[in-house]
Amino acid sequence: ARHGRDDEAIQAYRRAMALAPNESSVVDALALAYHAAAMDEQAAVHSQQALALDPGAPWAHLIEAERALEGGDGAAALRDAEATLAVHPRSPAATLARADAYILLGRDVDALRSYERTLELVGDTEATGLPAGRLAAVRAALEAGSLPAPRAAGRTAAAEAAEDTATAGSAERSERTRPGASGSQPSGSQPSRAQPSRSQPARSRPRRARPDRSRPDPLSGIDGL
Repeated sequence: ARHGRDDEAIQAYRRAMALAPNESSVVDALALAYHAAAMDEQAAVHSQQALALDPGAPWAHLIEAERALEGGDGAAALRDAEATLAVHPRSPAATLARADAYILLGRDVDALRSYERTLELVGDTEATGLPAGRLAAVRAALEAGSLPAPRAAGRTAAAEAAEDTATAGSAERSERTRPGASGSQPSGSQPSRAQPSRSQPARSRPRRARPDRSRPDPLSGIDGL
């Protein structure tokens, strides 16, 4: 169902862009639709086009924040996430990107606040543009009293695991098809050792002082998306 909605949004914004190719808000919305559908190449192309038309295009900045996080650039990710939040302060995706940027920058207390804010904004609803699996990882870490590992580290670990699995499978197939191979381990050979994961462990959750309830939340009462 979600895939169908993404396709409908993409087609609608493509039709709008055909009528107004230089309308930055339309190009920006199309970039977000591609991003939500995990069509990263198209999202990147249209986010750059939107920023060329309007340097403040909010959803293009969100896409750039996501790309910066994947590259481990916390400063750039924070800058772009805050550019989105300046226009859409109740965006769960931008709030999550800001939290992940704080983690990369070592600002754990700020990260915790932004993660908690993300969960408040999402609630029980499905939020557009959130990285697959990231919200579940955040919930699990906070429930365990810790902070999630940086997003870039998680992607690296997943990529390494996939590569190791593919390499092992290829080697096994090669061994099975080698002439004279019996399928048993050759005498004197050492058993293969599992490669240690290079992903960073989840951080301990920082202690926080009880918030002052007399001070209003600066984001409360603002109309969202």
